[in-house]
Amino acid sequence: EMRCDTNISIKKKGESKLGAKVEIKNMNSFNNVRRAAIYELERQLDMVLKGEEIAVETRTFNPDEGKTYGMRFKETMNDYRYFPCPDLPPVQLEESFIDQLRPQAEMQPATFRRSFSEKYQLSDYDIGILTEEKETAKYFDALCEEVNDTKAAANWLNGPIRALLNEGSQSLSQLNLSAASLAELINLVDSGKVVYKTAVQQLLPELLKGDESPAILAERLNLLVVKDAGELQSIIQDVLVSLPNEVAAFKKGKKKLMGLFMGEVMKRSRGKASPKDVQEELNKALSR
Repeated sequence: EMRCDTNISIKKKGESKLGAKVEIKNMNSFNNVRRAAIYELERQLDMVLKGEEIAVETRTFNPDEGKTYGMRFKETMNDYRYFPCPDLPPVQLEESFIDQLRPQAEMQPATFRRSFSEKYQLSDYDIGILTEEKETAKYFDALCEEVNDTKAAANWLNGPIRALLNEGSQSLSQLNLSAASLAELINLVDSGKVVYKTAVQQLLPELLKGDESPAILAERLNLLVVKDAGELQSIIQDVLVSLPNEVAAFKKGKKKLMGLFMGEVMKRSRGKASPKDVQEELNKALSR
């Protein structure tokens, strides 16, 4: 059975010295090591931002809660009682041997960060999140081969997809969503065939349940954007007729009511109307 400890320290960007070391004990899976490390990094960052001091200590990880808890404090490095293990002889690797293995090695986080910055011109914030885990970085790289807009791909992966992973304590490999399938969904939104909110709230959850392509699923669920101007105008007319007082107030200068009209039209269209088209048609109808 696996038992693993991990040490977490943070430092400010540009500094060379790490902060206080926190040891997390006795985790029994790689997934729990990952979850504990993410939680502990966020805990320490929050403490630093609040001006609090991070103690040198040993903590335990509760997998049910996804949190670490203090066990005992260590005053100095000597309290860890490090000593060489007599059953593990020192290993020295020759540079020639390392050079032979280097071409077979996986791309390192620093290499991913440099590559993403050069290829996709993303912000440091986006790149930092996308390269936290090798699985995410490789998935994003494959995703960008299929999408028309790499920034949209980053927003999807760092936004709704990450929310799903956090909610279900899952990894990307457990999500049943290939990079090609997500790319098709992103391209549907970018091409104006599906509204973003509809894609996130209705299409994505259904997409995770089976193997249908996003385009076929959107058509079957009747989620494609309404292209019939007459149908959209009819919906808008019904909304405005049902809200006579608000229409009158809007025409007298209460322009914030546009949000109400937009929301009602989107609701009646079941999210199938393009927000841009809705606003244009509403402006026309309200100016009459």
